[in-house]
Amino acid sequence: GNTIPSFVSIDRKTNELIALPVASLYIRNKIGETELTPQEIGILKSGKQLHKEVTLKDGKSFPAVLQVSAAEQKAEFVPVHARLGQQKSQSQEQEQKQKSDTPAEKNTNNWVLSDGSIKPLGKWKRVEFSEQQKADYTAGKTIKVDGVPDAKGVPSTIYIRFNPEKQRPYTYNTDPDNAKVITPADESKTQVAVNSEGKTNEATKGLKEPLEQGQTQPKPEQKKKSGQKL
Repeated sequence: GNTIPSFVSIDRKTNELIALPVASLYIRNKIGETELTPQEIGILKSGKQLHKEVTLKDGKSFPAVLQVSAAEQKAEFVPVHARLGQQKSQSQEQEQKQKSDTPAEKNTNNWVLSDGSIKPLGKWKRVEFSEQQKADYTAGKTIKVDGVPDAKGVPSTIYIRFNPEKQRPYTYNTDPDNAKVITPADESKTQVAVNSEGKTNEATKGLKEPLEQGQTQPKPEQKKKSGQKL
C-alpha cells in the first residue's frame, strides 16, 4: 500500500510499461565528453526533458534532448518525435489543419440566419405579428405593433425595426423612419411619457396609477384618488 515516486516509460522493443523507483536511479554527471551540472541532474531527476549541447568522445557536437528512461534505467537521448517541443509543434500544426478543414462555426446570433439575413420574427412580448408585419420586419422595414406591455405592464404602441449595426431588433417609442420630426404614436404619446418616461403634465400631475393605452386624461375615479376636482 506504500506510494513510491517512480519513473514510468514504455520499452520501445517490447511495448511493456516499465516503472523505476526514483531512489533506484543513478545519473552519471557526464554524457560523452559533456559534463552535467547538479542543477541539470536535478532537472532529469524531476522527470523533465533537458536540452543540452552534447560532445561525444570522437569530438562531434550536436544539440540533444535528455530524459530519464525507466526501461533503460538511465538518462537517454530522446528521439525527435518524442521531444516535448516537437510534440507541441506537431499539435499546433494538427490543430491548424483541423481548423482549416472544419467548416466555419455556426452563427450563434439568434436574430440572423446562417447566411446573415434577418431571421423572421413572429411576436414581441407575447404580442403576435400579422403576416404583413412579419414580412415587413424580415425585409428590414419598421413595423408598428399595438398592445405591447410598457414598463408597468399596460399595453402600448411601439415600433420595431432590425438594426443592421447591432444585428438585432430594436424597439422605439417613436417612428424611427421620420427623419427630422419624430413623434410618438398619437394614441400612446401621453401614455409613454407618463408610464415609461416618468413625465407629467397638468392633467396627469399627482396621478399614481399608470395610464391605459390611448389614455391622455385621468379617469373620474383616478381624479378622486389623486385629489383633483372634477
